[in-house]
Amino acid sequence: NDMADTSLFSHLNKISAFMESYFILKIFLAFVLGGVIGWERENIGKIAGIRTLGFICVASCAISILSLMLEDADPTRMISLIALGIGFLGGAIIFLSENEDRSLQGVTTAACLWVVSGIGVLVALKLYLLATASMLLTLFALKLPSFPFWMRVSKKKSRRT
Repeated sequence: NDMADTSLFSHLNKISAFMESYFILKIFLAFVLGGVIGWERENIGKIAGIRTLGFICVASCAISILSLMLEDADPTRMISLIALGIGFLGGAIIFLSENEDRSLQGVTTAACLWVVSGIGVLVALKLYLLATASMLLTLFALKLPSFPFWMRVSKKKSRRT
C-alpha cells in the first residue's frame, strides 16, 4: 500500500471521524430525497422505484463528495461524467411500445434518473434547500396528470407516465 500513500489519495487518510459522519449524513439525505421520488414511481408500478432512484442519488452524492476531496481532481469533470453515465442508463430504459400508437415508453422514468442524480450532486455541494426544492418540484410534476385541471390543459392522453 506504499503506492496508495504517495498518490493523490494519501490525504484521505487524514479525514476525521466527524467528517466521515457528516458525509454519511449527506449520503443518507441523498437516499431519502431520491427514495421519495422513487416511492412515487414505485407506487404507480414503474420499473425504477425507491431502491433504484435512492441508489442513483447516493452514488451521485458519494462520487461528488469524493471528487471534491481529491487534491488534483476537477469536480466539474466528475459531475459531468455522472450526467453522462445517467444519460446512458436512462437511454437503456426508453423503448418504443409494440401497441398500436407506437409511443415511447420510459421517458419520464429516465428523466427521473437524471433528476435524482442531480439531487445527489446538490446534496454533495451542500445545496440542501435546492436539492429539497428539486425533489418537491419533481413530485409535483409527477403528480400533475392526476389533477383534474391537467386534463383540460394537457394535449396528452390521460395516462400516467
